[in-house]
Amino acid sequence: IGEVASALGIRQHVLRYWEEQFPRLQPIKRSGGRRYYRPEDAALIPILQVPVNVFDDWYSYHYEVTIRHNTERLNQLVGMTIGLRQAAEELRREADRIQRESANHLYDMAVKHRKVESMRTKLADLGKAMKMAGV
Repeated sequence: IGEVASALGIRQHVLRYWEEQFPRLQPIKRSGGRRYYRPEDAALIPILQVPVNVFDDWYSYHYEVTIRHNTERLNQLVGMTIGLRQAAEELRREADRIQRESANHLYDMAVKHRKVESMRTKLADLGKAMKMAGV
């Protein structure tokens, strides 16, 4: 928590409070209760920081409105992220399907190519045999 707080210019107690207010901001708690912020946790903090700093006069009305605004905004961003992940997963599955179909198609073409080459060889041999037989 100290490294993240220092890097973002936020006091540690503010981060702890935001953890209580914003359910999406949940760092991993290690032994002894030490917090470990993953990159995705740390990425949420600037989103929360901007409007909270605008109303930094600490009047409860502004603070409450800001917290509510940030919660809604964070939920929207998480929803969009989930939607993007689902879309990316669908695209990955579609790409895998196309790749499998392409591989099957290429395999079929290779089999057919080998058959054509085999037929050409047999025709060439037949042509030689006919030539030798004088036909």
